Amino acid sequence: MISTALTVSQVREKAWWRAGATGAELRRARPPQWARFLAAALAAAPAEAVLPSGELPGLTGFAAVLTPLAARAASRLPAHLPAREVDLPAVRAEFTDRLAMLLARRAARTLVRELHAARAAGRLGGGVRAAGVGGSGDPADAGADGPSGRFRSFLRQVGGRPGLTTLLTDYPVLARLLAVTSLHAAEGHTELLHHLRTDRPALLRTLLRGADPGPLVSIGRTAGDTHRRGRAVAVLRFADGTRLVHKPRSVEAHERFNQLLAWFATRPGVPELPTLELLPRPGYGWAEYVEPAPCTSPAQVELFHRRQGALLAVLHLLRATDAHLENVIARADAPLLIDVETLFHPQPPGLTDPAALALATSVHRTGLLPHLLLGEGGALDTSGLAGGRAAQAPLPSVAWAAAGTDTMHLTRRPGRPPITTNRPHLATPEPTPLHGATPPPGARPVGIGEAVPSSDLQSMETGDTASAPVSAGSAASAPASASAPPAPASTDPAEINPVDYTEALLDGFRATWSAAVSGRQELVRPDGLLSGFATAEVRVVARPTQTYATLLDESTHPDVLRRTTDRDALLRLLDTDTFGAPAYPHLTEAEVAALRDGDIPLFTTTPTTRLQGTPTHPAPATLARPGLAEAIAHLHTMAGSTTLATQEWTIRATLATTEPEAPCPRLAEGEAVRIDPAASEPRALHARSTTPGLPATPDGAVAPAHPDAPGLAAARIRSARFEPARSGAPVPSPTPAQLLAAATSIGDTLLQQAHRTPAQTNWLGLDLIADRYWQPRPAGADLAGGYLGIALFLTQLTTLTGEPRFAEAAAMALRPLPSLLDRLAARPHDLAVIGSGAFTGLGGITYALSHLAPALQSRELFDCLEPAIGLTLAAAESEPSSALADGTAGGLAALLAVTEFTAPPASTTTTWSSSRIPHPTVPSRPQVTPPHLTPPRATATVHTTARNAAVTCAALLAGRPLPTTTGFANGTAGIGWVLLRYATSTGDQRYLQPGQAALHAALNVATTPPWHSTLDASWCHGLPGIALAILASPVPNSPVPNSPVPNGSVPLGRAPLAPRAARPSDANPELGLPNATGPGGPTPIDQPDSPDGLRAALLAEALTSLDRSRPPTAPDLSLRHGLLGSLEFLALAPAAPAPPLIPATLRTLRARTTARLLATLDRRGPYCGTPGGVTTPGLLHGLAGIGHGLLRLASAERTASVLLLQPPIQTRPSPPTP
Repeated sequence: MISTALTVSQVREKAWWRAGATGAELRRARPPQWARFLAAALAAAPAEAVLPSGELPGLTGFAAVLTPLAARAASRLPAHLPAREVDLPAVRAEFTDRLAMLLARRAARTLVRELHAARAAGRLGGGVRAAGVGGSGDPADAGADGPSGRFRSFLRQVGGRPGLTTLLTDYPVLARLLAVTSLHAAEGHTELLHHLRTDRPALLRTLLRGADPGPLVSIGRTAGDTHRRGRAVAVLRFADGTRLVHKPRSVEAHERFNQLLAWFATRPGVPELPTLELLPRPGYGWAEYVEPAPCTSPAQVELFHRRQGALLAVLHLLRATDAHLENVIARADAPLLIDVETLFHPQPPGLTDPAALALATSVHRTGLLPHLLLGEGGALDTSGLAGGRAAQAPLPSVAWAAAGTDTMHLTRRPGRPPITTNRPHLATPEPTPLHGATPPPGARPVGIGEAVPSSDLQSMETGDTASAPVSAGSAASAPASASAPPAPASTDPAEINPVDYTEALLDGFRATWSAAVSGRQELVRPDGLLSGFATAEVRVVARPTQTYATLLDESTHPDVLRRTTDRDALLRLLDTDTFGAPAYPHLTEAEVAALRDGDIPLFTTTPTTRLQGTPTHPAPATLARPGLAEAIAHLHTMAGSTTLATQEWTIRATLATTEPEAPCPRLAEGEAVRIDPAASEPRALHARSTTPGLPATPDGAVAPAHPDAPGLAAARIRSARFEPARSGAPVPSPTPAQLLAAATSIGDTLLQQAHRTPAQTNWLGLDLIADRYWQPRPAGADLAGGYLGIALFLTQLTTLTGEPRFAEAAAMALRPLPSLLDRLAARPHDLAVIGSGAFTGLGGITYALSHLAPALQSRELFDCLEPAIGLTLAAAESEPSSALADGTAGGLAALLAVTEFTAPPASTTTTWSSSRIPHPTVPSRPQVTPPHLTPPRATATVHTTARNAAVTCAALLAGRPLPTTTGFANGTAGIGWVLLRYATSTGDQRYLQPGQAALHAALNVATTPPWHSTLDASWCHGLPGIALAILASPVPNSPVPNSPVPNGSVPLGRAPLAPRAARPSDANPELGLPNATGPGGPTPIDQPDSPDGLRAALLAEALTSLDRSRPPTAPDLSLRHGLLGSLEFLALAPAAPAPPLIPATLRTLRARTTARLLATLDRRGPYCGTPGGVTTPGLLHGLAGIGHGLLRLASAERTASVLLLQPPIQTRPSPPTP
């Protein structure tokens, strides 16, 4: 790079700056200010680099190179200020060091590239200088030929005047960015010093309470986001340690906010909210610096959360946002909000989903309630209430590896979340230092105005990492790691869990809500408190700040720093959907202009106008309605009980998200079985076991899974007996009418909770993301928690009750589905992320359509089937998962259901080959006809499409390794079940072997120590789900020849177990368990060599699991993990292909569990499978699933099992969809 050194006069003559200039700058006659600044800085730069001695950690070496620019900017600060007011040398030195580090961060990528180029060219000869240059005498030069010495050699080459000149002329866009950053920093610092000198008398009278703090010694810029030519909130420190906060924007809104809090404090029952002391000034203002403090008693903790609830209500009233963890300080029993710049924030345009709109306008928008940012590293709660506990940021950040050496390079690593003081702590006899309250040497706590911004999660001073994550928007698209739940940043036992204070928070919220409703006339009158905000400047957040920070960081890549047009093209990605659809496209030019100068864009308005923009880029009137008008209209709706109920649900639901879901049990190193259906025998790929307690086995060998289990699964199953836990007097089983009435009540609850517009109906619920993290969301188009599962239950309810209101709501919920399929078809690269799963993927859409089209007699929905099938297949071909819930097994099961639904009327099953194996498990059903408007040819086309797609999916599934989980939804049991179901339907015997292998993989884990103890009584991954898979799987009429023994197991129905002697204790006449040698000869439970014997024994094992492992303190009724899901196999067991299986046992358990079910409904309502049982509408975790389970218990013969993905049973036409 550095072959010649340009002089300053040559720089002027060659107009090198033109490639880095904007269009407006090129039209001017003279060079722009930034080019003139650089020329002056280079003229004053030393001829040789001045480097610090010792090690050069992080970016300190690059900061030394760019110190001449920072020093030139420092020379623009005031030269003379009274020494009693400002320690000017200290302030100037601090400014120079901090600015040099900021410049180093912006130039780091370019300097590292040049470092590598110099090394490759052999220009780093070491630290020994050439003759005539002179030596530094630096001890670090002793290792001149080492990595550090070569790094210093590079710094000397690039850091002197010639090298720095060449660097900046080679990269004129970088030169402009560094110069503009320097000019803006000097301008902002000078302005602040002027404000301090002008306002010092007023500050002494007010915030300083008459005490002179001595001269200013430090201006901490807090490493904050910069706006409006480099301005940022600053913390001023004086000689006696006193601190003040300077805000370079109007604080009028905060002043009005304080007045409103004072009014609420006079209302009965509302806890007093302390206010922040301010000194307003035109266009800027001063605020007190607040130290965080712990609570001293449990009563203070309780009061803190009551005040937090009151603060939440006030922010909701004012339509505020952005009350995140960096903007709240916990001072003893009071939460203090340090920034209220986003009051009266307008609702972004474009939301048409009524549930999405309800969430976007609820208390959730304030940012105070828990809100998870998800990424590859886990989850980070960013809320002001509960945030600040994560040990690492969820998104990787740019960092510099091997810093200070010639191999320095960029890397990505988990970022460190900011240390915040938003959460209360309880003081202990020996207090643990509060986050930031007792800073280590050289550090200080984060106080008012010192929030570490989203654009800078790392230390600006050390420079060892950059700030921005890899990509914006990845919180929504990147899956969270199932093995990395958010870990507490502190193990301090005095730390408070806000979930424990839910009721206190709700109490403060309700009291403040009621005060607002009762005093609304006083608030909204022309001279009322809300009108006082009319002229206050408030911020409009056009995009997440992290989006800007990411783009700003990535735009410092050297590839775009030679021409302005290249960097601008990168910045204009804001005008595409790369970072999500822009809410305000007309602001793009202003966004690019701010980012070009290194600023985070800032847009403002007033609560009474529809205008927004910046001083240099005013924007047209695009806001739908002024913020104050929205707030007043909302206040008038707050009197309704439904509105309050929605907010209370949102509060409970968001607090529930702080409790991550326990992941499904997984084998640490299980055996992976990969089956090739084209081979005569499956190929079992054995992995060496490294699981504690499990002996390692060489490839291909089979070893007992545990020393205590020599007979593996069959030996344990053989001796299984169901002995129910003893209880009181027998409880009569609820009648079908009672169960149907309970399901109808749940259906009415769903109708009451629905959010409606004339075009659509939808619901708000808790959604489980990546099987780990809960999030409040509008119901999406999935079967597990979305509107498809809800609509499916509602149509089933209409079928059994004849009430059309449920089907009508279902039809309104399905309105967006056709257009959604069109959008998915246009985005094929997204299909692998969505997957073909039956419950969270496209298979669920396909399955639901096969039910909903005939139930609603909708030709439009039937026409969606063929596109849905195509999307399901496309997803299966590229997805990573093979499980039933989210992968290929689910897609295959859905396609099989469609083939049965669309089969020709002459057949009740789908015959695909002449060698079809009988399927005795599922009884024949009445033929279901597609909608009456559907031509037979269309039905046949859908049937053929589904059949062909199923063939492909089966081959894909059988060729993939088994997952490390064993359950029905996410593991091998569900895969084995669907493969056997496919083999039976098609007659393709190649799939019998992989199906059996998968079932036995699940069976071994479920019944062998130590793994069996990890299973619960759930359908998802518990023993009842595994039993359901085996009982629902078809059994071939004759053994399959040459079946392998995967995982040391035996093919289903061919267990070579020695008969055991009957024991008198085996008999249980009270429950109908027969003796082994009773009348009629041996019974199935004592014939383990037969399919019936193995199934009967497994059923007994599952019954024991269900009866004993569900404690009375766990009232979860949901399908996935709750009671109703685990009872699904009771509806199937009587139809299993075996002699009657302990019928008295089934009757006894069914009576007990259904009675317990209704008792729980009466006592606690429909307790959902969410943290704390928070109500959610979905199928697997919520109300729709509970209602579906009740319908199955009431009338299994008329209600198709969703958990088994059965095709429709019968259809009762409902009113056609509009």
